[in-house]
Amino acid sequence: MAKIYGKEGSFTWGSSGIANVKAWALDENADIHDDTDFTDAATGAKSKGAGLTEWSGQADATIDDTTAPLRAGVSATVTLTAKTSKTYSGTAIIQSVNLKSAAEGKPTEYTIKFVGDGALTQSWGT
Repeated sequence: MAKIYGKEGSFTWGSSGIANVKAWALDENADIHDDTDFTDAATGAKSKGAGLTEWSGQADATIDDTTAPLRAGVSATVTLTAKTSKTYSGTAIIQSVNLKSAAEGKPTEYTIKFVGDGALTQSWGT
C-alpha cells in the first residue's frame, strides 16, 4: 500500500488551479442524533443515528504579482486533490480570507476558509 504525500496534492477553485497553494485541509461532519426508544432502553444502551452532513475547509497560499487572492463571499466548485484520481469536490462559499504580510521579507501569505454548499463528492479511483 503506497502512502500519499502532500507534494502530490492540488487545490482548484472554479475552473482553474490557484497558484502558490502550500496546503489544504478538509473537515466533514455529520449530525448525530439520539434515537433511543423503549426497546433500546430495556437493554440499557442508547441508540444513535446519523443526520445531515456538512463540510468546510481551508487553503494556505502565498501571493505573487500575477494572481490576486480570492475574496470572501465568492462561490464556486472546489476540488481538493490528494493525488491524481483521489479527490474531494463540491460547491463552496469563501467564508473568510486572512492576509499576512511580514516585514522580514517573507512572501505575503493568505488563508482561505470555505464552507460547503451542498454535498461533498469523494472520488478515490485507482
